[in-house]
Amino acid sequence: PGEESGDRLVPVQPLVLHGELHLSACVLNKRRSRELVHALLLAEDKQGAVSELGSIEYLAVKFRLGEEQGLWGELWDAVETLKASELSGVIEFVRRNMRDLTTWLHSPEALRLS
Repeated sequence: PGEESGDRLVPVQPLVLHGELHLSACVLNKRRSRELVHALLLAEDKQGAVSELGSIEYLAVKFRLGEEQGLWGELWDAVETLKASELSGVIEFVRRNMRDLTTWLHSPEALRLS
């Protein structure tokens, strides 16, 4: 119970461990934020990597942790690993949401993600 189906039965790792992302007192899952996309790319889980990189919650957590450079590094790794057609939507999604995420970083209560 509480585990994903698969060979390893790895427990689900939420991005927000405690609280709500738009509140300053929330506890974020730094390990997932820093390691999951890399692990998905190494495992050749293209769908998982694209899904994570294309998630507004994932982008918000990266910004909230000050990991914008890490995000760009992950996107670069994905570009080197995946076909351009698999990533075009993700890259456009990041570009489209960059301004809102930067605004949110300075005032998290202004942009509630639910």
